[in-house]
Amino acid sequence: MKAINLKNKVIVVVGGTGDIGSKIAEILAEAGSETVITDINHEKGDSLAQDLTQRFKTTSAFYKCDLRSRKEVKNAVNERRKN
Repeated sequence: MKAINLKNKVIVVVGGTGDIGSKIAEILAEAGSETVITDINHEKGDSLAQDLTQRFKTTSAFYKCDLRSRKEVKNAVNERRKN
């Protein structure tokens, strides 16, 4: 299987603290992307972002965001833009 190179790409993983979302975030970070994790579970999200950053030497960040709330989505996007 050909390796994927995602360096210099920013990818958002919605629902990133669940079983499937966290594995997707891991695969993306391993491929070199800047991984932005969104979910409602702040504790798991922060922990996952720190773990991915340390293990794969890439930038990973977590933003608490409930997709049912337009305001929270807007806040998460604005926070990411600041950083």
